[in-house]
Amino acid sequence: GGRADSAAAFVAVAVRRAVAWHLASQLKVFVCDCDQTLWGGVVGEDGVENLEMGGPYGLLQDKVSELQRQGRLVCLASRNEEADVLRVFEERSTCMRLQRSQLAAWQVHWGPKSVSIRRLASELRLGLDAFVFLDDNPGETEFVKAALPQVLTVTVPGGNEEAFQSLLRHHWALDSWRGSPATAEDLLRTQMYRENAKRKAVRQEAPNFEDYLRSLNVQVELRSPVGPELARVSQLSQRTNQMNSTQLRFASEATLREWVAGDGRWITAAWVSDRFGDYGLVGCALCSPGVDAVIVECFNLSCRVLHRGVEEALLRRVAEEAQDLGLDKVLVPLVETPRNKLMRDFLARVAAWAEVPCFTEGQPVAFGRSGARRGTMAPAMEVGAAKLRDLQGKLDAGGDEEGEGDEGGDDKTEIQETVKDGQEVSAGLVSEVPAVDWSAVLAKIAEVAEDIPVVHPCAIGGQGST
Repeated sequence: GGRADSAAAFVAVAVRRAVAWHLASQLKVFVCDCDQTLWGGVVGEDGVENLEMGGPYGLLQDKVSELQRQGRLVCLASRNEEADVLRVFEERSTCMRLQRSQLAAWQVHWGPKSVSIRRLASELRLGLDAFVFLDDNPGETEFVKAALPQVLTVTVPGGNEEAFQSLLRHHWALDSWRGSPATAEDLLRTQMYRENAKRKAVRQEAPNFEDYLRSLNVQVELRSPVGPELARVSQLSQRTNQMNSTQLRFASEATLREWVAGDGRWITAAWVSDRFGDYGLVGCALCSPGVDAVIVECFNLSCRVLHRGVEEALLRRVAEEAQDLGLDKVLVPLVETPRNKLMRDFLARVAAWAEVPCFTEGQPVAFGRSGARRGTMAPAMEVGAAKLRDLQGKLDAGGDEEGEGDEGGDDKTEIQETVKDGQEVSAGLVSEVPAVDWSAVLAKIAEVAEDIPVVHPCAIGGQGST
């Protein structure tokens, strides 16, 4: 009957949103076509002043603007004259919901849009599996899908406002609901990528990497995160892979608080800025006291600040904290994965500098125990706190390049790894969407229930819905 259908619809929407909370987390960049997608009309033929900005086009502008405010990146890929497209954002800004300041980058030329997306991925240093492409032309989306199967493509229904509303409401990739609030870093993400473009230009002009680093005037602040900053620590634990020592993941701020509440544990976090802007909270060491040593249960760092001396500064602070507690050593366990070679290499350089055995020869150390979670064991690098406190500057990494963008996919395949219930759990290679932790999904269903409007059962279908 009708009541049973309504109940089924309610459960279906709850499940869809809870699953989408996991699936959408890897989608970082929304690339939009312009003509007949972001606005009605063709700018080169109809002129800037005659383009339609309301109706279904206003709905899409609203949606991508909302996603940008929640930490996603919005880009353009259009076959047009670049000057014409930029004039639209300048001269029609008062009637547009999406502003030029919200764009992280754009590719406007007459070449294939698959080429544009590849260029955007290179510029932003993000994997293609982090991209969503929206276009009104099915031929364009099919061409991109064939050329770049890693990219999620969405064909928007042109000027049909009712179809537009259905798409925006029911396509899992466009559901802007999130299970946790945006962090300060999320809110500034577009600005950070624009600042990084300026850094890239300076890097190209610098005679070498060392001169480039000196010109940046990098500043590092080290302290314990408080209040809402813990949400960012939880986010880093989920997103960092390359500079992540143990893959210790915290699905929410609540699980992180549970961990830090036990056995005298603490977190030391790093905030980084330079002359171009603020990177925000980009790394942390999750520490616990042992009998005679501090155990770094997880060390993670965004690769956006790699090779700037931040990783050394963070380890040096941990050594200072160990001595403040009267502990003589620092133990850094390492869980090796196919993705964290940068972390392995960094610890190997520290061990060589300190003249101590590398982690592969170290004794297994327990870490990750929290509440019902039993923790796990991994071999650890052991360095005297007094020695480590003398770690200065930047250890030579044997190269002159910055780290690639982390906190996102590197390529089509991604290793999903967590430490859970005393075991290292690997979901293997994922070619389309990340693995789903169904226990977390079930927990989310109750959390999202209060946020779901009454929905007719027939409204749960539609293009791209899940």
